[in-house]
Formats: sequence, C-alpha cells, structure tokens
Amino acid sequence: MFYKGLSQVELQPADRAVRAWEPEYYEEDFELARTLGLNAFRISLEWSRIEPSRGQWNIEAINHYKGIIKSIIKRGMIPIITLNHLTLPIWS
Repeated sequence: MFYKGLSQVELQPADRAVRAWEPEYYEEDFELARTLGLNAFRISLEWSRIEPSRGQWNIEAINHYKGIIKSIIKRGMIPIITLNHLTLPIWS
C-alpha cells in the first residue's frame, strides 16, 4: 500500500545484526570499540531470553550474558547494562 507523498521502502536483511548473540560477532564488536578508544560498551539484556516463562530461569542464557560482560571488561571497558530495552516476555 502506498500513501500520497510516500515512496516504497525496500527492506534489506539484517545480516550480521541478528548474530549479536554469537561470540564470533560480539568479540569483534568489542575489539573494534576498544581500538576506537571507547571506555564503555552498552548492551541490552533480553528478558524473555533470561526468563522465558514466568518463574523459569534460563541459566544457560544468564551464563552467556556473564561471558559477554566479562569480554567487555577484559578489553578494559565498562559494561553499561540496559535492563529494559522494550523487550518483555509474552507472559508479562
């Protein structure tokens, strides 16, 4: 559907953006940030990944986030954690 005065938008695949959970990609991002001289790196926690069902905790996801945070610290940066970035579990 087109609206008067608006043109069609062609969407492109997200490509690497959807791979942020994979160490190969976030490690590269952290290293690039470090080489740019950044002293902090912001990440968001996806709550539905941590607590997929009410009262059910995904220890594997929690440990994965711990690894991500340690990777930031290892590069001499301060992790800035966003606890609520507009993603909430469906049961909330």
